Amino acid sequence: MFGENEFFDFKTSGFYYGIYFGVTIGMNVMILNLLVCIISNVFERVQSTEKSEDIKARIEMLTEVEVLAHFLCYYRAEAEPMYLHKITYSNGG
Repeated sequence: MFGENEFFDFKTSGFYYGIYFGVTIGMNVMILNLLVCIISNVFERVQSTEKSEDIKARIEMLTEVEVLAHFLCYYRAEAEPMYLHKITYSNGG
């Protein structure tokens, strides 16, 4: 019943029965606490880089659109960049 544990007789000893279940529940609580801690640290790390990753993705999209538009619509033999996009944070949020 209890994982074929032959070291203790759980039927005759209530003390060992209580310790067995107490340690089992305690270990489960500790493992779940560790899991929550790990997930919390990963979430904080992702949140700290969220803004910079968003700006990086926007810059990559703008660059891709500008390159496609330049080569598909405005192809010139001696092409030079015509536009420079600058992305800044707004103060209003």
